Amino acid sequence: MGGLLLVYLMNIPNSLSLIRLLCAPLFCWLLISNHFNFALVLFLVASLTDAADGYIAKRWKQETELGRYLDPLADKVLLMIGFITLSWIQLLPVWLTLIIVSRDIVLIGGVILSKMVAKVYVVQPLIISKVNTFLQMLLIMLVLLNSQFTELNSVVTMHIWLTAISTVASLWAYISRWSIANGVNLP
Repeated sequence: MGGLLLVYLMNIPNSLSLIRLLCAPLFCWLLISNHFNFALVLFLVASLTDAADGYIAKRWKQETELGRYLDPLADKVLLMIGFITLSWIQLLPVWLTLIIVSRDIVLIGGVILSKMVAKVYVVQPLIISKVNTFLQMLLIMLVLLNSQFTELNSVVTMHIWLTAISTVASLWAYISRWSIANGVNLP
């Protein structure tokens, strides 16, 4: 019976999310070891699993409660490891990583608080959050490409600012949504 439950929970979309989650430590090691070409390929494959799991889950009606949590968790772990490591090896500014990590800490705290207070919380990403995730993934790819071809310096700089703005906008959108849902008036 437990085996059947595991098979049900680990459908193709959830398996892709799990693969993405498991790629994160290897991605970190490749970055620290200066294997930027391999890191870029791994990150591209992991990013494609993000697009594929969502498409498959919706197209073939394989959305599960586990998937609602596993997919964003895999995204966050991969991106956090990427940003923290790229800042550590000085390929990204620390201030950007602090903005991104702070946003995610606030969002995770909000989910926990909402579950404690309301006992029910539906994880549903906003469009700005999906755009922000895409921009964060694109920035990591651009930084890795730029480590090989420095002609991209101005593109990376512009994208750093774009990612910072979208991260703050995403946080504000979630705070606004939570405030409205809980009857809290923001200044």
